[in-house]
Amino acid sequence: GIIGSQAGSSGSVTVSSGTWANSSVLIGFNGTGSLLINGGYVGNTQSSTVGSQTNSSGSVTVTSGTWANSTTLT
Repeated sequence: GIIGSQAGSSGSVTVSSGTWANSSVLIGFNGTGSLLINGGYVGNTQSSTVGSQTNSSGSVTVTSGTWANSTTLT
């Protein structure tokens, strides 16, 4: 999944129960993105990237639950 994919865009995802499964997740790819996990499970079979491009911004907050990546976190 991509959160905040375009320049000037913003997006947020909150996971409070259940499962959100991705091959990879980009948080703040070209825009601004945030991921809040306060329960449940977020799993990525590949990598996660936070604040990927110049002038982008990304944040992840885990208060409870699980955030799992099979490979890299950048």
